[in-house]
Amino acid sequence: MKKSLVPALQSASEKIENLLQSGKGVITLADASSASGLSLRDSKDVMDFLIGKYKCRLQITENGDLIYDFGTSLARRGEQTWAEWWSKSKKILWNVFVAVFKVWISITLVVYFSLFLVIIIGLIIASLSGGDGDSDIDVGDGVGDAFRVLGDLLFNIFYWKTVTSSYHYEVDSRGYSYRAFDARPSSLSKKKGKDKGKKGFVASVYDFVFGPPRVEAHPLENQQEVASYLRKNQGVIVKPEIIALAGWTSEKADDFFSEVIARFDGEPKISDNQVLYGDFRDLIKSKDNEADAPVIWYWNEYEAEYKLTGNTQGRNLGVGFMNGFNLLVSSAFLAFLMSEGGLGATIFLGWIPFVFSVLFFALPIYRWFDILPKRKKRRLENIRKRLMRAIFENNYREISLRELTEITNNRSKGEESLKTQEIETMMQTLIYDLDGEVDSNENAEVVYRFIRLREELDEAKRLRDIQDTGNQLGEIVFDTDD
Repeated sequence: MKKSLVPALQSASEKIENLLQSGKGVITLADASSASGLSLRDSKDVMDFLIGKYKCRLQITENGDLIYDFGTSLARRGEQTWAEWWSKSKKILWNVFVAVFKVWISITLVVYFSLFLVIIIGLIIASLSGGDGDSDIDVGDGVGDAFRVLGDLLFNIFYWKTVTSSYHYEVDSRGYSYRAFDARPSSLSKKKGKDKGKKGFVASVYDFVFGPPRVEAHPLENQQEVASYLRKNQGVIVKPEIIALAGWTSEKADDFFSEVIARFDGEPKISDNQVLYGDFRDLIKSKDNEADAPVIWYWNEYEAEYKLTGNTQGRNLGVGFMNGFNLLVSSAFLAFLMSEGGLGATIFLGWIPFVFSVLFFALPIYRWFDILPKRKKRRLENIRKRLMRAIFENNYREISLRELTEITNNRSKGEESLKTQEIETMMQTLIYDLDGEVDSNENAEVVYRFIRLREELDEAKRLRDIQDTGNQLGEIVFDTDD
């Protein structure tokens, strides 16, 4: 796809852009040619350039004509909507707040650490000076262990990242397996050779307040998968395959199709059987593909769970007890000092620890209400994955709601058993996204047909079979070192 235009086509491109901005967002090559005065060949170059510049859906008519749909107004690729901007802004503000509050937690823990250290040193001095010199009690090991524990606590206070970069698989309460980061253990646990997956106490404190990080997809993961898929499949792809790889809705798949056309210099084509496909001949030329990203179908990996703390119940009780104690003591100090103490003492011993302790409990409560709808959405997404797999594997035949329910539940590897009503509700959107049909058979059962899906997948296979496998680079005929 053209990233820039030759000067001779730039003025014509501006005319076509003006046409699109005037409200005529749906045009054909003939429309573009008429508006610009360019030949159909040059008009195609301009349209290829505009696809890369603006969001666009590519469609074909029953007569095999290609339509460019830019919507009611031109939207630049990568340009954020107000909703996206607000969502990103909230995320930035939240991250800033998290950083500030973690500093506050660190300072608070350092203060307590200092107090504990003073107490321990006092006890050691008292123990050493209070004896008659003939005591057989050896306090060296106990004191050494105490200092090691306190030193480990101090070190981990400033290590705010609570997970490592590696991950393992966990299973949620509904049986869905997902990737989860390995917890970062305390430095003392690592030195003693303890289980590396056991979370350190300070990490538990931070996760109690802010929750553990989730394993999320790389921003360009879908693009990477599509590129790898194209290189393994003769540079040919159709819309259903994009949906199967990324799980997009129909509208998102249309826009993503044109995005990969622009990103990977592809060409939208219409086959003899009136199927729109992308041709990426240049992308398959390579010395090797070992560095390609793995191709994982949308339904082969469930989304990560939204955890409240990721801690054990005992650890949560311990953290909660400590902060509850701080809240109780600071409340008592506040009540006393506001009438008897000075302003400085009231702020330092009353308001600061009181506000800190209240926020310490308030944030997990807020997050609990925040993750409830996210958990519901995640479950629906996982149900969608299971149904989509069943549909793609059985697209060659008519399938009833009863059969779909049985197939989905029989394929379960520990996942929850889905009810027929849940499946029927989800199918209302999947029918649209996969261009299917819903009907009833002679037994008055609800049945689904995915004729278009099967035709497009079969056409993709046929196109690959006849595609020239010119992915070999050939012999080197010129080298700059020669």
